[in-house]
Amino acid sequence: MRSPARRAIRAALVLALGGTAAACAQILGADFGDYAATCTATDACDDQNPCTADACGAEGRCTHDPTSDGDAPATLQRAGDCIKAYCLGGLITAVDDDADVSDDGSTCTADACDKGRSVHTALPDDSPCAPGAATGRCSAGACVVECGEKLPPCDDGDRCTKDSCDAGAGRCVFAALPDQPIPGVKDAEGDCRRALCVGGKEVASAPADDDLPIVESPGCAQTSCSKGAPDVAPRPEGTACADGGGAVCDGAGRCVACLVEGDCVGLPPSNECRTRTCLAHTCGTDLVAANTAIVSQTIGDCRVVVCDGAGNTASAGDDSDLPNDGNDCRDHLCANGAPQTPPRAIGTKCGLGGAFVCDGLGACVGCLTGSDCPGVDDDCKTRTCVASTCGLEYTWNGTPLPDPKQIQGDCKRRTCDGQGGTKDVVLNSDLPVDGNECTKDACTVGSPSNTPVAMDTLCAGGYCDGQSSCVGCNKASQCPAAPLCSAAVCNNHACATALVAKDTVAPLASQTPGDCKDVVCDGLGTATTKPNVNDLPSDSNACTSDTCSAQGTPTFTPRAPKYPCAQNGGKVCNGAGACVGCVDNADCTLPSTCGGGNPGTPNACGCTKKTCAQLGLTCGSAADGCGVGGTVACNDGVTNGNETDVDCGGGGGCSAKCGVGKACAGDSDCASAKCLGGICN
Repeated sequence: MRSPARRAIRAALVLALGGTAAACAQILGADFGDYAATCTATDACDDQNPCTADACGAEGRCTHDPTSDGDAPATLQRAGDCIKAYCLGGLITAVDDDADVSDDGSTCTADACDKGRSVHTALPDDSPCAPGAATGRCSAGACVVECGEKLPPCDDGDRCTKDSCDAGAGRCVFAALPDQPIPGVKDAEGDCRRALCVGGKEVASAPADDDLPIVESPGCAQTSCSKGAPDVAPRPEGTACADGGGAVCDGAGRCVACLVEGDCVGLPPSNECRTRTCLAHTCGTDLVAANTAIVSQTIGDCRVVVCDGAGNTASAGDDSDLPNDGNDCRDHLCANGAPQTPPRAIGTKCGLGGAFVCDGLGACVGCLTGSDCPGVDDDCKTRTCVASTCGLEYTWNGTPLPDPKQIQGDCKRRTCDGQGGTKDVVLNSDLPVDGNECTKDACTVGSPSNTPVAMDTLCAGGYCDGQSSCVGCNKASQCPAAPLCSAAVCNNHACATALVAKDTVAPLASQTPGDCKDVVCDGLGTATTKPNVNDLPSDSNACTSDTCSAQGTPTFTPRAPKYPCAQNGGKVCNGAGACVGCVDNADCTLPSTCGGGNPGTPNACGCTKKTCAQLGLTCGSAADGCGVGGTVACNDGVTNGNETDVDCGGGGGCSAKCGVGKACAGDSDCASAKCLGGICN
């Protein structure tokens, strides 16, 4: 069995190897196999085992040859654990190392290793010891520094302990401060380290991963600490920043004004007369020479757009840039940079092949009245000539066509579509009536149908058969009730009756529950009875057994004495068919007995109260023996027993003391404890 120390070193080795399944397999001595069956480079063959030499073989397969047996790398060793990580046959194992002694921090123990375990043996009592700058003597393995009057103050010289004197014990106490910065030590910032108290000891340079490095351009550098080691990585090129008036990171940790001209958002955007530039991370603008015509011009506006030399545009007159709107009935001219399109004379030929004329207002028209226009009028459109232009006036969308042009019962209405044509619209009220009460006349989104109604729907002749016909019946339940021992039947949708088979039990309505008989049919249409031992009677008495005889006679037999019941306040049967409180004392709870307390109820549990004579009392009161605080009064108004007066004195069966003036035989008889001349005084 491995020692706890060996198990600890193996656990430490697993953590050092990254806690991988491969690490576990190596430590347990298992053959975990190749990390990559095939490879192109040695990096792909790392099995994370420091005790093998990994390589990519000539055939493109990984090899893992054991290294020479010996100490494992230093990263897997842990100081002071009495164990050494060791490579053996290519696997990691642990061997005892008695030279790897751990220091428990006490000057009153001898530190050693014993078979892979740390041992700390206490030095003899009164041995000198020195906790830091203080001096003391060992006691049971602990260093004791005395303190008190005329002794030096408690001071171990360690800034990470709180020194005090336990006056009662006369000993110095050096309590470790919580893990914190060392008091009074000013730490350099940005080096990923701090001077800390750790477990009451000073650590001059402990890792502090929150003490991030300080950089010139924090917006363009990603700073971090890893186990006390600082790392500064430039942010990606193009990352937004605002250090020193810059705007983007250059990828080398600097915040600059621009990388490309699109970063120069503070300058006017580029156009045909200027271009934004970014040269050597500096934004600028290139300007086009004045009076240079730009490419984007408006044709036919009698003007030309040019650059003004300052990056903007200006407009100048150009009477050669004649307007042209394609209208044959207008002239097209420029006058001092302004377009002119005066109308041509009325009657001027226009249009393709001069087929139309100008109206004198600049329009090429083709008519004066609607009849001059091509086409014919109908229910949904009429030709028009408005302002010498042919057109059509459409009937309103949804206007129905005349009835002669409609189809009755097609679930639709033919209407004008508002654009001169016709369209059918859904009219679900235009039902396709076929006059059959066993069909449903319906319109479904404009589609007519006459589908059979559900089977058993009532109709004039009886019921619909689900196939569009009206019949007398579909099932026997739709026929008139038949006499007892006959059954209604439906044959070919017609009602009839049939005899019920012999010994068929009649319906429940014809039966008498609990009479030990069944009403049955004789097969000839007549009803008779036969015994049924399962048709049990009931007299509602829990103390009788209700049965049927083989001949069909109800019987009620008393149950055995003490049979459990819960009727009329009772709990057991008395053997004569009655539910009573008890049969014998075993049915009662002491001090109650069966028949006790009330002689008139022999089958009820009760308690008989004790008498004063049974209790040996002649006065006062006492528990009556029936519990729940019940008492019996023994004052009888006479002097009896050992009493010296009425219901007092004398002792024995009367413990009551007599009052002043009552007869007494001695002081013990009086409440005043004074008996003079036979009278309580």
